[in-house]
Amino acid sequence: MRASVAIGIIGGVVDLVAGLALFLGPMGMPSMAASWVAVGLVALGLVVLATAASLAVAPMDRSRTAYGGLMLAYGVLMLLLGAAMLAGWLPMMVGSLLSGGAMILVGVAMLYSGATMARM
Repeated sequence: MRASVAIGIIGGVVDLVAGLALFLGPMGMPSMAASWVAVGLVALGLVVLATAASLAVAPMDRSRTAYGGLMLAYGVLMLLLGAAMLAGWLPMMVGSLLSGGAMILVGVAMLYSGATMARM
């Protein structure tokens, strides 16, 4: 369970940093599409951080499968976002390689964590 909390915190921070980097990039004001992507990344980061905090204090008897399902969903979402960043489909100005790679790594870790939590 500690590993799942750590993965959630890392995933939330990666999302927040990617979203804030998109807002505060060197290109000045981001486009409308980039602004929506940045808002989505920041919101996803906050939701993942809230889930990790809840996971740290929740009793795991009844809620293990629910948290496992959330981790699986976050993992798939982070894999898709990371792949989109690496492919250049998301309007990242700088850091798309680093952010995309980090999101893919954390997404895989979340998939593994969610699968083991849901199975227990």
